[in-house]
Amino acid sequence: ASPPAIPHTQLLSTPPLTHTTALLVFQPTAKVAFLDEVFKANSAILNTLLGLLNERVFDQGPTRINVPLSTVVGASNELPESEELAALYDRFLLRRSVEPVSDESVLALLAATTVVPPGASASSGSSGPLDLEAVIEEVTAVASSMPLSTDVAALLGEVRSFLKEDVEPPIVVSDRRLVQAAKLLKC
Repeated sequence: ASPPAIPHTQLLSTPPLTHTTALLVFQPTAKVAFLDEVFKANSAILNTLLGLLNERVFDQGPTRINVPLSTVVGASNELPESEELAALYDRFLLRRSVEPVSDESVLALLAATTVVPPGASASSGSSGPLDLEAVIEEVTAVASSMPLSTDVAALLGEVRSFLKEDVEPPIVVSDRRLVQAAKLLKC
């Protein structure tokens, strides 16, 4: 029996997750996923996430499901410290550390918060929902046809060497991440 449908935007993050929970939380038809507290999952879930991120497949028992996933955003209140989490952490090409809002800025944050009543449109004049799949396909097609200039390729190589040799502690950029960074620059 297949699990009940849950909207793509409804992702749960109550650790520890189980393999069954992962299927209920992650819809195999999702194109975009948000994973909250991603580094608090157990090892079975971490292996499942690696399969999703690396191969875009989800194993449900003996059945392998191809997943149209194009974007994963992960969030965590703490960075991974164990070797077990290093592979998953490495799969997130873009990383951004965000500090909490300062005490002095809390009032400004709250004043800038707009609450949209249920049933009301957040933006007026909207022409309907954005077709994310079409946008991604178009950007990918255009970007993949663009050559990476030799100057940019050389610069990427220099940055990789700098990170490995001149930064303390050294940052090793894997070949896979270097290729992903080059593809990202083409977008």
